[in-house]
Amino acid sequence: MSDEYHGGPDGPVADSDDGYTNNHEREMCGHCNGSGEGMHEGTTCLYCHGKGELPTEEEIEAEQYERDRADDMKEEAARERYDAERRSDRG
Repeated sequence: MSDEYHGGPDGPVADSDDGYTNNHEREMCGHCNGSGEGMHEGTTCLYCHGKGELPTEEEIEAEQYERDRADDMKEEAARERYDAERRSDRG
């Protein structure tokens, strides 16, 4: 067992397969310096969405999945409308 402690204020943190500490801490957004504010008054940062911290890889993947799923649903609805119009035109 190693004498090196991998932990934080909430206790030990498990090591990941690559040997780095797997604490999933977020990085401060460098685009807004952690303020969450956008470039123009009343806007939020485009990179961190106003949170002041960059999203984790898991959050990025989850957001992409949701966007892809929404796109798929829109395409399916458009196909159904197109098919319904073609059926009614043949009528």
